Amino acid sequence: MKTFFRNILTRNTHRTLGLDGLRYDKFYVNNLASQAIKVTKIPKPKGGFRNIYIYCLRDRIEAQNIFDFIELNHLDKFIYPKVFGVKNKPVFVAQQRITKWYKRVFKNKVTNKYFLKGDVKNFYDCMNKKICLDLIQKLQIFDSSQLAFIYSVIYKDVLENGKWMCYTKGLHTGLTLVNLFSNLYLKELDSGLDMLSKTYLRVGDDFFATFDSLDDLEMAKVYMQSCMQKLDLEYTYCFGDACALEFDFLGYVYVEGRVLIRKSSLARVKRNISGRFKPVSGSLEYKKNLLIQKYSGDNGFDVYINSVLDAYRFMNCNKQAYYINDYLLRYLNNFLFGYKGDQNYAELKQLLKDLNIDTFYDKFWKLQSGRLKYSQLRKSPFRHVK
Repeated sequence: MKTFFRNILTRNTHRTLGLDGLRYDKFYVNNLASQAIKVTKIPKPKGGFRNIYIYCLRDRIEAQNIFDFIELNHLDKFIYPKVFGVKNKPVFVAQQRITKWYKRVFKNKVTNKYFLKGDVKNFYDCMNKKICLDLIQKLQIFDSSQLAFIYSVIYKDVLENGKWMCYTKGLHTGLTLVNLFSNLYLKELDSGLDMLSKTYLRVGDDFFATFDSLDDLEMAKVYMQSCMQKLDLEYTYCFGDACALEFDFLGYVYVEGRVLIRKSSLARVKRNISGRFKPVSGSLEYKKNLLIQKYSGDNGFDVYINSVLDAYRFMNCNKQAYYINDYLLRYLNNFLFGYKGDQNYAELKQLLKDLNIDTFYDKFWKLQSGRLKYSQLRKSPFRHVK
């Protein structure tokens, strides 16, 4: 029991209350009871809402018990080796592999220039409960009590907006155990596409495969379609020659040999800039001191620039980096001098230099030229502007 609690308490979910209203530090084991899942909605950046499912305390403890059992003995039966975003396989590695492959394609150093990129639509909400349960039972690794709990998790009711809901399809996230079930659900797709392709990887419900020829690509498409139909899933996909087509994957857009960040990510950066540097009244000296305050500190803009460049370290498009930098300079120009255009840039850049403040492009250029290492963005202390 102590092991289960140690594993649960390492996750932030221990602070979230389910319908029972209990936390891990305030309960009596004999009084725990399984209850329905509580749903909380949070807004999405592009509109709409995302459901957050919160399980009661007893379900989280029992789920951690089964998860530890699987992790110690049977993890390979649930997760295919080419899946990333799981334990000891961060998403960063998948992004790195795709970016290296894409650069080698444009240098004619690889033969597998054809690609197939797919995305399962509303994966967790569309998983077939019966198919999932059948796949779990076929493993023959659980006893009757464990299977009974797994059945209750898959078919558990949901309390949404004060109404009891029973969904015929979909698994409700909120337990690490459910993430294992989702990987098991797609394992047949993973193994088949891996056999048919030159390279293959999947992160969540997004998968990517490369091929040496169009014939191999067509075979993989047929297999993917039959497998999706068998699993009762809807999906979107694109395919073709990486040298001729633009495609996006895991936060990046690949086009004409360049690696860009997506428009939605670019919009978030612009919102952060506009939110931090709104025009203020006062003398230039007052504004300079205020600028130093906004740049310094653990939540300062200097730290934010580091976090963006570290998160999108594979971006190599000078034009996009210059666009972000110009957007920043325009807001700084308005913040300090009251100019809305690009006039007075020379004085602005000299002032930033005197204050020892790096702009977005300054750091981007240092990283691209090797004068600054990506590891330094996180491992070394962030610079506090004086």
